[in-house]
Amino acid sequence: MNASYDDLRAEALSAYQSRRTELLALRGELAAVSGVAKAPRDVVTVTVGPHGELKDIKFPTAAYNKLTPAELAAVILRTANAARTKATRTAGQKLGALLPAGLTGEKLLRGELDLGALLPEAPDVA
Repeated sequence: MNASYDDLRAEALSAYQSRRTELLALRGELAAVSGVAKAPRDVVTVTVGPHGELKDIKFPTAAYNKLTPAELAAVILRTANAARTKATRTAGQKLGALLPAGLTGEKLLRGELDLGALLPEAPDVA
């Protein structure tokens, strides 16, 4: 039996509303993502936001006093990069739940996916 136009329309609208609700919830979850990394010997702890922006830098001990300025800068950069990697991984996992099979949110966020391949110019409709 063929579904009526109104039934198909109602199904499509319901699916759209469900997807929209999921996306709005995801937007809030992604905005709350952060990454925290701690350097060896508690030299520094760095927190970044969902886009890798620095949110907090703490020096939990006086271990940083034993480093030269160049060494301290290098430790801060490595720790910030580790925190950013954690934030990207977390955001990617949340985003990945809404992507088609075979695609990962982490690769999408790092710009490693060919989005054009998702919707080819000339799709195979045979």
